[in-house]
Amino acid sequence: MARTSAAIGFGAAVALLAGCSQPAWRDPATSRGTAELAPEVVRVAEAEATARKGSAHADHVTTEGMAPPPDWAAALIGQSLRTTYPQVGECIGNTDSVKLRFGNGLGGSKIAGWSWDAATKAPVPRIVLADRDFRIEGAGESGTRRRDVPRAVPAVTSETAGWEALTPLNAGPVDAWGVLADGKTICKLGHLEL
Repeated sequence: MARTSAAIGFGAAVALLAGCSQPAWRDPATSRGTAELAPEVVRVAEAEATARKGSAHADHVTTEGMAPPPDWAAALIGQSLRTTYPQVGECIGNTDSVKLRFGNGLGGSKIAGWSWDAATKAPVPRIVLADRDFRIEGAGESGTRRRDVPRAVPAVTSETAGWEALTPLNAGPVDAWGVLADGKTICKLGHLEL
């Protein structure tokens, strides 16, 4: 879909997204989209993924409790995503994995991914997580180091395009949405089954 100068309504964007197929690649380390990644890019991405997994891979569980959401998001938890952010814009990114599970796996999850806003040439600053009913059930921010992303996606010019977000959910579907710099428009970053 081409970037439009005006944001489109949420319902229209969801209908458009439903008709689109998922991107051919998800993880820069394993993707093979329409053009295969150069072997040196794959090696770097695999090394980065291995380093990330060494400290807190997708199955990592801690007895610690989950921290509260960021201050800016506290009032958003439980609100309707469609009402709070009625306009949908465009960005690129992905929802990669569950990085950490809190409270012995019953106290919520930390989800990780990456994002990029081509219009501002910067990572999408804030992330909200929504459940299957489009209720906001978590939030986070960008700024996590992801050296693999600009190596695999040349349009991304920052090594801090990674994001992490917390949610009290520990099962079921969750969708990640980036909140663009205007603070009113969101863009889809992916789907994950907890």
